[in-house]
Amino acid sequence: MGTDKNQNCRIYIQSLTEGIQVIFPDFDLGDKFERGSAYKVEMKMVSDFLGGHLEPPDDARTPYLGNIFEQIYVEKSFHFFDLKPLGLGSGMFCPTIAPKGTLAKLRNEFTEAYQNIPKGSLESLFFLCKKYLSFVPINQTQNYINAFEFLKLRSAFAQCLHDFEVQKKTEKRELPFLMLCIDISGIQGFIYNIASSKASKSLKGRSFYLQLLMDSLIQRVLQDTHQKASISSSIGHTIYASGGKAYLLLPNLKNVKNAIEKLEKEVERKVYEENKERLYVLMDFVEFGYDKENKVMVTEYTKSKILTKKQQEIASLTQNIKRIKEKLKYRRNDLGKPLSDAGRTQLDKIIEADNAKIQALSGELEADLILIADLWVELGNKTAQKKFRKYQNLFFKKFDDFFESKDEDGFDTAEIGEQVDTGKKVCAVTGDLIKDANSELHSLTHQDDEKPHVWVTEDVKKQVELGKKLKDTTFYVTYNGQKRLSKNAQKHAINPINLGMFSYVRDNEDFVNEYLDTGNFYSIRRSLVRKINDTNFLDTLKGQDASYGFTFYGGNQQALKRKGMEEVEKDYEELTGITQEKEKGTGFHRLGILRMDVDGLGGLFADEMKKNDLQNFPAYAMVSAHLENFFAGYLNTIRNQKKYEEWVNILYSGGDDVFAIGRWDMILEFAQEIRNDFEAFTRGKPTLSAGIAMMGGKFPISKGADMAGSAEGKAKKFGEEKTNYISAKKNAICIFDEVVSWDEFEQIHQLKNYMMEWLQNPETQFSKSLVYKIFHFRDLKNKGLHDWKWLSAYQFARLEKVSKPKSRRSFEFLKDVFGNHKNVFSLKVDWEENCVNVSIKSERAIDILCLASRWAELELRMKNKSN
Repeated sequence: MGTDKNQNCRIYIQSLTEGIQVIFPDFDLGDKFERGSAYKVEMKMVSDFLGGHLEPPDDARTPYLGNIFEQIYVEKSFHFFDLKPLGLGSGMFCPTIAPKGTLAKLRNEFTEAYQNIPKGSLESLFFLCKKYLSFVPINQTQNYINAFEFLKLRSAFAQCLHDFEVQKKTEKRELPFLMLCIDISGIQGFIYNIASSKASKSLKGRSFYLQLLMDSLIQRVLQDTHQKASISSSIGHTIYASGGKAYLLLPNLKNVKNAIEKLEKEVERKVYEENKERLYVLMDFVEFGYDKENKVMVTEYTKSKILTKKQQEIASLTQNIKRIKEKLKYRRNDLGKPLSDAGRTQLDKIIEADNAKIQALSGELEADLILIADLWVELGNKTAQKKFRKYQNLFFKKFDDFFESKDEDGFDTAEIGEQVDTGKKVCAVTGDLIKDANSELHSLTHQDDEKPHVWVTEDVKKQVELGKKLKDTTFYVTYNGQKRLSKNAQKHAINPINLGMFSYVRDNEDFVNEYLDTGNFYSIRRSLVRKINDTNFLDTLKGQDASYGFTFYGGNQQALKRKGMEEVEKDYEELTGITQEKEKGTGFHRLGILRMDVDGLGGLFADEMKKNDLQNFPAYAMVSAHLENFFAGYLNTIRNQKKYEEWVNILYSGGDDVFAIGRWDMILEFAQEIRNDFEAFTRGKPTLSAGIAMMGGKFPISKGADMAGSAEGKAKKFGEEKTNYISAKKNAICIFDEVVSWDEFEQIHQLKNYMMEWLQNPETQFSKSLVYKIFHFRDLKNKGLHDWKWLSAYQFARLEKVSKPKSRRSFEFLKDVFGNHKNVFSLKVDWEENCVNVSIKSERAIDILCLASRWAELELRMKNKSN
């Protein structure tokens, strides 16, 4: 943190700055960074390993970044991103066929911003490159790889190789690299499995706490390996960090592995002390390298068993073919005599047979060689296996905690978190006993005069306060244990599992007050100051030896209400739409819970990218970065629209999934908008599936989250069973306990709007009783009772005859839907320039109509406050 150790990262900095000068050839680095000596590593070999090269722009080069998702699925990019700085504006992640922007303008903006970074601050330079190089392609051929991810990886590999070469003589190792995985296990349960509904206000803070925990773990790995293994690790060695997982690149040295293993034991103990068995952190690594001669990735297995045998055999066969071709060329045998026709034919057959052997061996070799997907799978498997051996180092030390009963701590409660006659108190979030409970330190409601108090542990209280601050937060400040903190400062900082990595969230007013009181910004000395969801990170305050950057976090803004002179978070009951006490028990007020994630992401990395020769680190980093920017960043742009800001809260969004809550109808529209923007972003592949559950405002959030998870699971199975109307797999949403494709959901939404008009207009004669008839006929159909066909036809035909002119169209529509039994039914509504048009199986049309009717009926109940 800060700039004190960055002077040791000279190879990383030199690789990064030289890359900048390739992109902007006339850019002047000035004296911001010390000039390093010539590289002590083979940069061409590093680029070969990464599978790409940075090329300077020229007139023939298209300066726009292609869509890597098209590259994966159709082998060519047809849509491109605008050439502009990274941000979260509308349309930022929507590639088009006519992109805009110029390198000249980007260079001018970069040059101006570069003047404001602190001298020698690698972190500030890192984030500057992330902002300005995230939409710049590395070359014309690989225009789907951006310059930032490529340079980040190239610099990290170069620095690791340099550190490895310096120390390898004492260790005699051949594989120079380690890839480390950090996996936080139990995230979903940690966020929403709370023991009391009264503690729901803790959820947002617990979600952000996990990001602080991952940041702290990464910083400790970098700090410990730097201090204990004398390597130049930095922020740029993090390949990827999101969704509870992080991957770091480090040199393969004994001291590095010792530092990791020692830290892992410390983390295991501290995670248990703070969270018991609710959360667990896993760490493991794999060793790998690069075979320069064969230009392939290798591990210990590939180097010893494959390259020394199969490749030697291929080389021998190749040499034999070359020797035979020489004979055929000069038409002479080994004795120098002329070859007969029979002799030439025989040699041709030998060449054909040897070529067949080479092809077969090459196929076996390709299957055996370690690809980047295999590296990720191997590391993931090693890390996951540790889940079966959790806390094995603590079993004997804390045997009683794991295996002995705690009868002496038992007590009775009306609801967990409330005080009863025993006088003992338990945390409303974790269920842990609170010793020496103090209302100021342990009560969530001590200032609200709410009786009885809602009690929590001191750590949970900090997480709750953290969640409250997020609504006003601008800055996220992190610094490590090297900086001495006063006891008072430590009380207000978050130090996840006591790793010595302290963090604050602060707003502009906090810093204004600090400057007015002290005339300085002492709180950010030797710190990394990051703006949350704002890439304009250099037009900010200055602190001694501080570095600056930005971070994306899904959902720092929450739905608010006015309470006295301030704005506070709405509780879940208020999010359902209840704004007054008298509205309770009236209308349809429900909380919608959305869970959504990307379909088949594992297959994308392991199979789809392999098909199109995208098995390289930059391609993997690009996909991961795109998804992280969309889910952790861009989703805030969708959520902060006027129609959602008072009714939708994102509790977790990152990696490739979303967990959000809000008023049920707003959550339905929010899910649809996420899907539409994601489809525009990826151009249709990969896809998303989602599940939505609905519950009352006081229903346990943990159960609601489970229900939404089950709904999402149903959506993931959509299309697996072949029916007469479903063909697509996954790419679906489960609503009202029914699974439909996203295209069908779009039709349901539009039909719902029409039915709302019918239900609210008396002249249409379209009533709620008619809606219930639609449900009844659909139920008969699903039970296999054929009576529904003639009953529905008779009912709607009779209504059509006695209907008024303005209502006749709606009854005609219903008669067509229920009376048409052809294989394909064209559902078309075309009134007043609006159109719904989709060709579907006739019985599927009935299902879609019923879902639209259900949606319209519930929305009408909500608006009319009726039961």
